[in-house]
Amino acid sequence: MAFVSAIAVGMLAALSSVGGLGYAATGAGQAVAKATRIVHVHGVTQVHKSAARDQYKKPKAKCRKGTKRVKGVCKKIKKARGVRFRRPPFTG
Repeated sequence: MAFVSAIAVGMLAALSSVGGLGYAATGAGQAVAKATRIVHVHGVTQVHKSAARDQYKKPKAKCRKGTKRVKGVCKKIKKARGVRFRRPPFTG
């Protein structure tokens, strides 16, 4: 009777260790798979046409005094001859 019970306990111990090792191996495999997915380096994605890019684009350089921007280029302004443009007098 003792011999049979010892064999039964030995078989249960062997089966439980094999099941436990399989469960641990599966968990370790899943952990490695998730770690490789997290650590994997992805390339940078750039969106070339977007609302944010339009809103935050670099400001255009201002034209010097006496010039005006025409089709993206600063050109000299021709002044009217014989007429002085000024503000109306202060009427307070």
